[in-house]
Amino acid sequence: MIAFTSLESAAGVAGEVRISRRALKRVVGSGTAVVVLLYAGIALVAVTALPVHGGHTDLATRYMNAPMLGVVARTHPHWLEQTLRYLVGGLGALTLVAAANSAMLGPLAAGLLAVDQTVRSRAGSAGCTPGARPPTC
Repeated sequence: MIAFTSLESAAGVAGEVRISRRALKRVVGSGTAVVVLLYAGIALVAVTALPVHGGHTDLATRYMNAPMLGVVARTHPHWLEQTLRYLVGGLGALTLVAAANSAMLGPLAAGLLAVDQTVRSRAGSAGCTPGARPPTC
């Protein structure tokens, strides 16, 4: 979800950014490395909190649909576990809202751009000067 929203955000300003090939390779490489390290760190924490016993782990059974809550369930003291449970739920909800927002804004921006281009082309064919202040026709 985060990659999806970041891709949408970056696509909006891609034409305005000037960057060399070398710098772009460095940015993409370091971004990829950060994501891989984050995922590996989350997996390490999860396997440490819910280790494999006899070839099975609670991550693959009991907490299959909510692995982060499984990690939180192993937190002590109890008040911290409850606080983290709400925090994980809230962050999950915020992530879904951000993804939905990004998914809706992408097509909306494309539609508005198409309407803008249509209006400008029709104004130009009517003898108007698009972008003039005030518009002259």
